[in-house]
Amino acid sequence: MSSQEWLPVGTQWTFDSSVLGQQVEDDIYTITGTEEIKGKICSKLEKTHFSCDLRPMIEYFYKDEGKLYCYDSELDEFLFFLDFSVNVGDTIKIPSYPQQNMFTNRDTNFMRIDSIFSKDFNGLCLKIFYKSVGYYDSNNELVFNAITGKKRKVFVEDIGYLTSFFNWIETGWCDAAYSTPLKSFSIPGFGTWDADELLSQNEIYHVNQFNVYPNPARNQILIKNLPLEYGSILITNTAGEIVKSIKKRNKLKSIKVDISQLPKGLYIVLVSDSENDYIHSKKIIKN
Repeated sequence: MSSQEWLPVGTQWTFDSSVLGQQVEDDIYTITGTEEIKGKICSKLEKTHFSCDLRPMIEYFYKDEGKLYCYDSELDEFLFFLDFSVNVGDTIKIPSYPQQNMFTNRDTNFMRIDSIFSKDFNGLCLKIFYKSVGYYDSNNELVFNAITGKKRKVFVEDIGYLTSFFNWIETGWCDAAYSTPLKSFSIPGFGTWDADELLSQNEIYHVNQFNVYPNPARNQILIKNLPLEYGSILITNTAGEIVKSIKKRNKLKSIKVDISQLPKGLYIVLVSDSENDYIHSKKIIKN
């Protein structure tokens, strides 16, 4: 595929659908072909709706350098959709476009990438991005909050969000009809997966932004920038054996850990979130 292509023809998303709180037949989104728009080779996404979300039944997307864009026919321009090229600690700025009403009333939302995992789907390796959401507070400072609910915490490389396909809800009477959450997706040549499989048995791909000082260390380490409410802190050796467990102390952003009794070598510091849904890691060397 060229740099402007996204996913192959035949890729399909299946969403739960409800109207006024009542379950209806699934909504199905399928890539059915390609079409050139404004010089971009776009994937044509056709939707079978049993609910109404006020969006066109056919959408056009193109991907360039890891970023995904959606064509808006009313504005006659491409709008930023998601960035799959981000790294841990990066922040994605998601503006609120005309004709769109975001989940909040803010003009701009932000997503901070806390961890990135990888998962193999029959030979197709996809990144899974864990995020926090951010906004500017009354002091004009960018503040990030943790997200509850497994599917709301993540988006997946090329697949997108696991809650709804789009990150906004448009105004109108159809707001009582939702296409959420993702039930399954399929990619030709790689099979079909239940969305819950995305959140199980992940391999660590990157680490989050908590820090360990000094590294290498001899007697003591300082773990900084901890989540305000983390689940647990463990230190393991390279064989995966737990060599130290640190008592949970919520609302502490840093903690000192004695490692003087550990043999010299390579260790891994693991910090889970408050729901133990995913784990951040850092490698350290004991001198």
